[in-house]
Amino acid sequence: MTYRDLLDFAIDEKTWTLVDIRQVESGMRCGCICPQCRRRLVARKGPRNRHHFSHHPKDQRICLCTGGAETGLHIAAKQIVASWQSLMTPALAHSEKGRARFGEEIAVTQSIPGDFFTVERSVLPDETYWPGDWIPDVVLLGPKGELRIEIKVTHGISGQKQLKIERDSIQTLEYDLAKLRNDQGWNLDSLGHTLKTDPGIVRWAFHPQFADLKAKVHSELSRQIYENKDNQIKNAPVFGQGNLVFHPWFGLIPKDIKARQEFLNRNFAEPLEFPLQGGVTIKIRQHALLKDSWLISFVDTEAPTPRAGVYDSLLSEHLVAESCRSFYFGIGHIRIVRGTDTISPILDFVQRHELVPAISDRNPTDRFGRQNLSQFAPWATAPPRNLP
Repeated sequence: MTYRDLLDFAIDEKTWTLVDIRQVESGMRCGCICPQCRRRLVARKGPRNRHHFSHHPKDQRICLCTGGAETGLHIAAKQIVASWQSLMTPALAHSEKGRARFGEEIAVTQSIPGDFFTVERSVLPDETYWPGDWIPDVVLLGPKGELRIEIKVTHGISGQKQLKIERDSIQTLEYDLAKLRNDQGWNLDSLGHTLKTDPGIVRWAFHPQFADLKAKVHSELSRQIYENKDNQIKNAPVFGQGNLVFHPWFGLIPKDIKARQEFLNRNFAEPLEFPLQGGVTIKIRQHALLKDSWLISFVDTEAPTPRAGVYDSLLSEHLVAESCRSFYFGIGHIRIVRGTDTISPILDFVQRHELVPAISDRNPTDRFGRQNLSQFAPWATAPPRNLP
């Protein structure tokens, strides 16, 4: 006898109701049939082994039935859920992870709390007419609408069925009994207690507010990656106490973010600005005293999704290939570039990603001690390449 032939539940052939092994007499006197193949079962209730139903050995030799245990458990779970007058739906949590510019991992998790659902009426769709193109195991109806239930014993919700569930947009729970194993056997009471109280076996197959929750988590993750001022000031390459801190490029500068921005505006001329693909603008400034040092910043101008940080990373990789050093300044997406006394490596990056190619047509003024930037960027009139 195999484990698959240890049935905890059977059908009473007189009443056609589901019964467990405790409710019947031993042997063939139990008057029960298999929920799967509808053949007579034997109730084995001896003193040594676990009590269970099984097929008669002669019947098994004629036609093997291996699905009786799973079918009985599935029917029992459906009937138990359909008998509920109320239930507590589980919370729905969603998490997303990302990485900031310095590689540190940022995780955001938010959730929708569980809710009390009162049942006024229940339906077993496979026992009545059901108009849909997929049949839930149980449908619970109450003041808060319709709640559909799926019971997993062997096979869970298929991909095709999941698409139909999401199409119908009706809240649906799945109870997973496949991960449970009870060596002592199930009865209607123990199974009912497990279904009602074990949070590890129930999950949302569809929650009407999941799309909003996912968008909220994604928005918060983007905000922490791109806009968190605390992380920016913490990771800025400065040290010191008080209102002024020492920066290896500028010397003493304001610690406050707004004051530091005013410091830049006061000590640098207006930057060269070029629109890049994706609604981002790059601004290029040269250090007032150090001719081999540049200040590069990216600003999201018309981008529906923040992309300045993406360009910041791309520029960092480009400068490494050009044997230039760069490091983060500590405000927004501003990068300090060292090791080149010409603007050519920077303009080469602009040419790769610029939205409008006519750099030389702008004829920028000689703010960097040169007559025209186009002489250091002979490609300026070439058509732009697409983003990689």
